[in-house]
Amino acid sequence: SAGLSRLHPAFGQRRVPAGFFERFEIAKIEGPPQQLIADILDAIDDAVQEIDAAIGKHQAIRLGLLDDLITVPAQIGRTDAPATLTDLVASISSGCSVNADDRPPAVGEFGVLKTSAVGGGRFRPLESKAVWPREESRLKCPVESGLILFSRMNTPQLVGENAFVDQDYPDLFLPDRLWAIRVKEDEDILPEWVATILQTRQARAFITGEATGTSGSMKNIARTSLLRLPVRKLPHADQVDAMKAVHALQAEIDG
Repeated sequence: SAGLSRLHPAFGQRRVPAGFFERFEIAKIEGPPQQLIADILDAIDDAVQEIDAAIGKHQAIRLGLLDDLITVPAQIGRTDAPATLTDLVASISSGCSVNADDRPPAVGEFGVLKTSAVGGGRFRPLESKAVWPREESRLKCPVESGLILFSRMNTPQLVGENAFVDQDYPDLFLPDRLWAIRVKEDEDILPEWVATILQTRQARAFITGEATGTSGSMKNIARTSLLRLPVRKLPHADQVDAMKAVHALQAEIDG
C-alpha cells in the first residue's frame, strides 16, 4: 500500500486510479522458486508470531513481578496504607498542545510529544511531532531526566499510562494531555520506583476508577484524585533491589 500511495496520493482515501493494475509490472517467477519464496515468508510469519507470544508472556511476568516487588509491601490503592502519593510528589506540570507536522522533528527542530510516547512503562521519544516555527514560543514543560511522564487524558484502558525519563531531551516538550511528575528531592525516594508504583495493576485500577468523563471513549483524571493514591514507602535498599529486578526483566523484553 505504501507503493500505491506513492504512485497515486489519493490511494487509501478515495480509489485506485482506473487501469492501475493493467500498468503495474511485477516480476514473473515460475517453478520451484515460487514455493521457496512462500516457504521463507511462512517461516518469517511463524517466527514473528513466536516472538510476539514470547514478548506477551514476558510482559505478563513483568506485571506479576511488579505485584511481588512493589504492590504487596507498598499497599497500593488500599485504604489502610499509611500515606498517599502526595507524600512522594513535589509537583505536577502540564504541557501545551501546539500546531505541528505529523512527523518526528528533524535535527534543529522542536518537537511536541504524542500521547503514544508513553505506554507499557516505556518512553518513546520518536513518538513526537515537529512543531511549527511560529508555535515554538508557546512550548512549555521540556522533557528532562528524572521526570515521570503521565497520560492524564486517554481511553479508559490507557489513561494513567506513564514512563520514567532517564535523560534530557531539551528539544522535546509535553502536550497538555501529558503531565510531568517530579518526585520530592529525598535521597530515600527513587523517582523510577515511584513510576513503577504507578505501573502496577493496583495503581492502574485506582486511576481508572478515579478517571471521569462524559465520553465513553475518553477519560481524564484530576491532579487531586491522582495524589490520593494510597501508598507506603519502601526502604531505600528495597527500592534499589526492586528496580534491579525490573531492569533485568525489561532487558529480556527489549532483546
